[in-house]
Amino acid sequence: MTASADARYARDMVERLDRDRFLLLRLVPEDRQDALATLFAFNLEVARVRETVSETMLGEIRLQWWRDALDGIEAGTPRHHPVVQGLARTIATHDLPRALFDRLIDARARDLDDSPFVTVREQEDYLDATNGGLMVLAGRILGAGDRASEATLRAIGLAHGLTGLMRAMPVLLQLRRAVLSLDAMAEAGVGPDALQAARPGPQLRPAVEACVRRAEKTLARARSHSRRADKSIRPLCALGAVARHAAGRLRRADYDPFDPRMAPEDGIPLSVTLRILFGRW
Repeated sequence: MTASADARYARDMVERLDRDRFLLLRLVPEDRQDALATLFAFNLEVARVRETVSETMLGEIRLQWWRDALDGIEAGTPRHHPVVQGLARTIATHDLPRALFDRLIDARARDLDDSPFVTVREQEDYLDATNGGLMVLAGRILGAGDRASEATLRAIGLAHGLTGLMRAMPVLLQLRRAVLSLDAMAEAGVGPDALQAARPGPQLRPAVEACVRRAEKTLARARSHSRRADKSIRPLCALGAVARHAAGRLRRADYDPFDPRMAPEDGIPLSVTLRILFGRW
């Protein structure tokens, strides 16, 4: 495939499977869109491993395939896969660090484990390695490598990840994926067996509320860092608006991810568009 075909493949994948990050593609400069689409498609490839395999061992093999693909990119012999080919060009053009990719893949191995997060710290480390690290790589593509930009993007990635886990809870629990941490549930007076129900009751709401409030505090921290950050990352801050909107929806639904008010929305809500336009995320 040609470079343009690889980019189309990646962009189509992101448009179908990752509406939040597809929004970012529409906001960044045109000359960076293909690289970002490729990065986000790579993320989808490893994030969806759990959904596409029937056994843990098969998932581990698939993740190792991506580690080996990165080895091939470093060796100058990228595999004949549209995302790998595009990633090779993106890494070379924007000098993206291998360590962030490795940490992201290693964190995704956690998805193959049915056990819940033990602590809030474990949950947030996972989200930092996945969402946070991905945002830092996206910032590098836009030309931002300063500490304030990285701090801003990691905080936005964490907030988006926290609200994302909560709004996706009905699906994630069916897949036996880790959602809440045991210590956060214990603090809210919720036993671990509450997560085994097909449709957890209101006893989970205090733990969900605590998670949402952590996301909101993290967004406040991101806004503080953003005052010193490189201006090039402003389009990526739209993900903060998405997280803010998700937190508001969860609050209006009484922190019940199973409430009908949490049904998927069509298109980009007006409130998100306005937050992006006015930078009020």
